[in-house]
Parts: sequence; structure tokens; C-alpha cells
Amino acid sequence: MSLSNIFAFDKWNFVTRSVIENLSENDYDFLITSQGKKPYKKGELLFKEDEIPKGIFYIHKGLVKKFKQLPVTEQTLYIAGSGELIGYQAALEEEGYPDSAVTLQPSLITFIPSSVFFDLLKKSWDFNMSIHKVSGHAFRVQENFETLFSKGTSPQKLSIALIIFREKSKEGDVTGDSALINIKQADICSLAGISDDTLQRNLKEWEDNKIIAREGRKIWVKDLKRLVEMTAWPKKE
Repeated sequence: MSLSNIFAFDKWNFVTRSVIENLSENDYDFLITSQGKKPYKKGELLFKEDEIPKGIFYIHKGLVKKFKQLPVTEQTLYIAGSGELIGYQAALEEEGYPDSAVTLQPSLITFIPSSVFFDLLKKSWDFNMSIHKVSGHAFRVQENFETLFSKGTSPQKLSIALIIFREKSKEGDVTGDSALINIKQADICSLAGISDDTLQRNLKEWEDNKIIAREGRKIWVKDLKRLVEMTAWPKKE
């Protein structure tokens, strides 16, 4: 089943894929093809919080976690998948990265030097407008996550986290019906902002109710419609 018409996924997605999809062939070659691709192993750091940006990153394949290191734990802020750009906001502001980024699985990524990024911003009005548009959208996505973390219920936060991992993991799958979530449970907890005990309790309940299926750390969403229903804000009495 597709999320179309049952869940506003873009509320939780930076939509930078549209920027790349709308590039002309020449601009794509200039921005990405000419920079080459580099394979990254799982767990490789792309950039570190407060580090001055030397460029931005385009993910051809794989998953990348953006996170902040807190005193006793870390908080995942965003999961980026294939077709997405990351690091562009810090580059635009010419300030240190506000967070860190690490691969969650083997990935294929292009590093785009800041000089190339800014050259295309100057040369292409369409690219410039698209980047600033998605940057504004990303800010609203971050606000949505902040509201969720502070006011959302545990089932709501977990259901949204699972939907995000499902959608990011299925990219490249023709149907997405068999999309597999194969992520460390600590990373699910970090994105959802819940404890491991809360994760296990909800996963068991949802498995018993046939909403998901599990095998070890692998999770399949069996009833997407019911999982989406979990994302709704509780009705006021």
C-alpha cells in the first residue's frame, strides 16, 4: 500500500529530491556527475557538528542519519535517503554544521565542493530558487519534529518513525509493498525520542495486532493504514 492520500509524508521530509530531479542535464553533470561517487561503509561520518562546511552531499543510495549528541544520549533529527541532498543549509548560511551526519548502511554518495554549489546557485536561477524553497520547507519540517518530540504520545512518535524508515528504506523498490525496516532499534528509539522499554512494549502490541511483523530486528509493516491511524493527535475529551 502507498502512503498517497492517507499520510502527509512531506511534513517529515525535506523534499530535496525535487531539486535534483528538476536539474537540466548540463547542470546535473556540473553539480553531481563531474564530482564522482564514493562508497561509504555503514557508520562512516560525513560531517560533524560545528565543523565548517566544505561542501554538501548527494545520496545516490543508502541511508544517512543527522543527529545531535546530547549529554547522555543522542537525538536523531532527520533520516535522509537516496536522491536527497544534505549539508546545504549550513553551506548557505556559511556557518558550522548544526548537527552531525553518519551513514546507517553502506551508501553511495557524491561530495559537492562549496565552490561548485555556489557557482551553480549563481548561474541557475531555477536551482537557486529551488534550494531556497526546500530550505524553507526543511525549517517547517524541523518545527514539526520539535512539536512531536515535546507533545506527541509514544505510539504517535514511534508510528511516525516507522513510517519514515519504511519510506526511506523502500526507495528503489518498484512497489514498496515488501519494504523492510532493517535498522538498529537504538536508531528507531533515537528518531522517535522514546526509551527501549517503550519501543519493545509498542512493537509487541502492534505485532500481536497484526500491524507489523518482526524477525529479530527486522520489521515489516503489514497494515499501513492502521499504523497511519496511530500518528493522529489524540482527540481532546
